Amino acid sequence: MANLREFYVPAGAGSNFLAGQCLWANKFETGNRKKTSSDNEFFFERMKINVDWKEIPSSFQYDNIDLVKATAKVLPILVELDSIINARTPNVKNTDNYPLRHNIINNLHSPLVELWKIGQMNYHCSAFIKQIQPDWYSYGFNNGYTEEETEIIPGIIPVSVVEKITQAQDFFAQCREYYFAICEQHNWKSHIITHQHPYDTISPRIKLPKNFKSLAMELNVDANIFIHALQQIKGNQIDIEAIENLKLFPDLSDGSNNDTCIKFADDIVSYRKIFFENDSDDIRKMYEFFGNEEYFDENKTNILLEFQKYHDSNVELIQKVFVDKLGIEI
Repeated sequence: MANLREFYVPAGAGSNFLAGQCLWANKFETGNRKKTSSDNEFFFERMKINVDWKEIPSSFQYDNIDLVKATAKVLPILVELDSIINARTPNVKNTDNYPLRHNIINNLHSPLVELWKIGQMNYHCSAFIKQIQPDWYSYGFNNGYTEEETEIIPGIIPVSVVEKITQAQDFFAQCREYYFAICEQHNWKSHIITHQHPYDTISPRIKLPKNFKSLAMELNVDANIFIHALQQIKGNQIDIEAIENLKLFPDLSDGSNNDTCIKFADDIVSYRKIFFENDSDDIRKMYEFFGNEEYFDENKTNILLEFQKYHDSNVELIQKVFVDKLGIEI
């Protein structure tokens, strides 16, 4: 029976560290288990599937006629969405989403472009459907007033563009559903750690299989501020005003993606319990989710020490940058 698992960890909340610990446990190359930078940043593969894609018969790419047809139909739609985004985005070629879009567009001429095999498809889909903003279509209304009094009319994405976004969503959902179908057909395990739920990043209409299970990490106000500070340090983009606004107006922070993950998840763990409290129950729950509970039970003491060490290093980073250098309490 296929085993399909997705764990949603907010950006900045240690998804790579958790991949090395809970997803791979002791089953990856020892040489890869280490920090990759002085700012306590880790890099691990966040998808684990018990099959070598190179060994999959190429016929898998052609046995879904509907998907082959959908691929041909969606190409001009993706090209149009790309053109809209390029026209509205300053320095578009320097953005992370630009190469993702063009990698898909330039290769969709091949049947299915093996797109359905991409475990982290949410990034590719978001590169098209999450970039177009309503404020691109806002406009000023003066009505005889001074320039300073010009009223900005909120923008609405045109219906024709919304229809193209919907068609792109449906195509990526169809690819993802095919991925799930292949996993179920061959009883494969697909275990993934990612940031957001497919309802957010692919399509709210995507059909998830019955044996699909999900786990989500929740953040309280303090944890949200903490990980935003870490993201700024590790991304080398310190924004004091943004941190102060989070502290002053925590309810106004954009937690919509995490809210969706929490709402639809089968189970939940807490960032505060995992890292601030070093709670063994929540930590074990992550190992158990990926079938590594025996490894946790056998190595509990060392694992808890690893989690504490990771958190202490993050606290030290924040102390050094925000408290000691900038005089800001996090």
